[in-house]
Amino acid sequence: MKAAERSPRYFGRFEEVLVEGENPRDPSQVMGRTRGNRLTFFTGNLAELKGKVVKVKVTEVRPFSLTGEAVELCVSR
Repeated sequence: MKAAERSPRYFGRFEEVLVEGENPRDPSQVMGRTRGNRLTFFTGNLAELKGKVVKVKVTEVRPFSLTGEAVELCVSR
């Protein structure tokens, strides 16, 4: 199954995202990867979130990336 075919299943889901950096196309957004390695973008402060895991609700799905809204910062155990 290709990435574009798998993408729709993410819509509306909550995903844990490890924040890696800034969205190069939109500096108001950070980017990171889900546990399944899906590139994900959401609005956030890079200085506060880089290296942290954030729970994100997926609101937009594209063939090779996701966009969402930060819900909460995940606490390390």
